[in-house]
Amino acid sequence: MTTSPSTTTNADGIPANPLAQEGGQSLEEIEAIRRLKARYFRYLDTKDWEQFGEIFAQDVFADTTSSGGQRVTGRDQVVAFIRKSVSARATVHHGHMPEIELTSPTTATGVWAMEDRVCVLPGVRLQGYGHYLETYDKSDGHWRIKTMTLTRLWQDFATSFFTFHVGPRTQRMIQRAGERLSERNSSSAEDGIA
Repeated sequence: MTTSPSTTTNADGIPANPLAQEGGQSLEEIEAIRRLKARYFRYLDTKDWEQFGEIFAQDVFADTTSSGGQRVTGRDQVVAFIRKSVSARATVHHGHMPEIELTSPTTATGVWAMEDRVCVLPGVRLQGYGHYLETYDKSDGHWRIKTMTLTRLWQDFATSFFTFHVGPRTQRMIQRAGERLSERNSSSAEDGIA
């Protein structure tokens, strides 16, 4: 078997794993980030909050105002906010077509197309589409989500009898309400109001 001089082979002359060769390290790192996000979706939907927390950096920042949520900083606070938002609801989240870029050996950015279904009330479900815009940090040999912004492109509320599309105008109203709530909660925290 003939190999090019730059190809690494094992003792039997078989080319080594291309991911272990120069440039392959970045593919391994990108795959590690893909697996990180897969665990995010799985732990979120199975409500495994202990494991879910390990997905995030200690100083993570999350912005879900486009869905009427809040801006939250800190691992424990982000997990508590998401847990409160979905723990009593059946959810299904899917991430697709990741665009991951390594910006250094220990940092990266990512954009994920997403789809989710959330049972908001008995017989009423939300089906949404959008993107997660994220940054990642690697410490102690593990990638973690450093920042996460959820954006929404389309939302439908559906029952057995009808589907109601949330258009751009309503979506902007929901986002503004989420931003105001986040600002109010931030001001209350600064003032020491619980």
